[in-house]
Amino acid sequence: KDPKDELTSKEVSSGEIVECTTPCNDKKGGNYIWWCSIEEHDIGLRIEWKGIKDKKTTIVVDNPKAIHHEGTFKATGKGSLKLIFKNTNSASQPKKVTYGLVLHDAELLKTNSVLEARAKKEKNRDSRVKVEEEKKQVQSVYRDN
Repeated sequence: KDPKDELTSKEVSSGEIVECTTPCNDKKGGNYIWWCSIEEHDIGLRIEWKGIKDKKTTIVVDNPKAIHHEGTFKATGKGSLKLIFKNTNSASQPKKVTYGLVLHDAELLKTNSVLEARAKKEKNRDSRVKVEEEKKQVQSVYRDN
């Protein structure tokens, strides 16, 4: 999945902080992918990871003046990734944030890897079959001459 396929828009009022949390429930973790854009001006963007076994929150991104941002984070276990939009520097201007955040958990990534390996193997097998067929055609041309 692409985060741009699952966009959400929110208006962040002046002085407001909006938090969006996405949990990872796979004990093996997964890959988070995000994309966000702010219409007109900038906004404070902070992205934090908190694993269920972690004592401290990990700051993944801390950008006080974000206009556009995209990135990834590899979680190594269960926890939550939090997007935080801060409109605390604007005296009276609300800001519209459009963002997408997807999680590809470890099980999905493993399945995709297996499918990709299978497709590659089949492609190689198909290529070998094609080469063998071409060899037979060339050999038959030489035999017939």
